[in-house]
Amino acid sequence: GVSVRQYCIRRFGAKSVSVEALHDLEVSYNDALNALVRFLSRRVHLISRFFPHLASTFGTIHSQVEASMRNNRLQLLKMRQ
Repeated sequence: GVSVRQYCIRRFGAKSVSVEALHDLEVSYNDALNALVRFLSRRVHLISRFFPHLASTFGTIHSQVEASMRNNRLQLLKMRQ
């Protein structure tokens, strides 16, 4: 399988797509990542409340996931320049 990010870069990285369409796609994709990070953050908070002895472990994992998502944001407009 191909990731959504790889597909978008391959499909919409071409010069034939308008800047407005690239912007809309980039914003939508990155907003979905932001929503996922918020969901994961709430999950970590809930686990930390019910299982305090696991709080540091889940906090570390969540930090790593959040950093990875920040690095994987689409930057189609930047690529086009």
